[in-house]
Amino acid sequence: MKRYLAIIMAVVFMACTSTTEQATQKIEDFNAYGVSGEVADGIREIDVEAVKYKFNPAIIVVNSGERVKIRLNSADAAHGFAVDEIGFDLKGEKGMVTEKEFTAPEPGVYVIKCSVYCGLGHNNMMGTLVVK
Repeated sequence: MKRYLAIIMAVVFMACTSTTEQATQKIEDFNAYGVSGEVADGIREIDVEAVKYKFNPAIIVVNSGERVKIRLNSADAAHGFAVDEIGFDLKGEKGMVTEKEFTAPEPGVYVIKCSVYCGLGHNNMMGTLVVK
């Protein structure tokens, strides 16, 4: 019984300590970052690895209005790559690479989150999409 209580308390603690700091950042905070990925046939292609509750790269920079293709490698478990503010959600199975395109929205800083439950660190699996 004590073990179950400890697990429940750990889950509640992690849920209560997750941060929304990314949502308050400004484009100027990312001036040192260059545009991510490479352009091929007019589409910016960006490879993203999702592993152990992290995205690599954790910060993605694109230009407003350009077509962007995300190639998601779900290395260790099923993961998602979602930007709720623009209605983008890409889901990947463990060990697979999946891809999906979107048009970069208006300039701003957007939160990327994992949209597939992947374990206890799931709520902290976030990244940042910077649109210049």
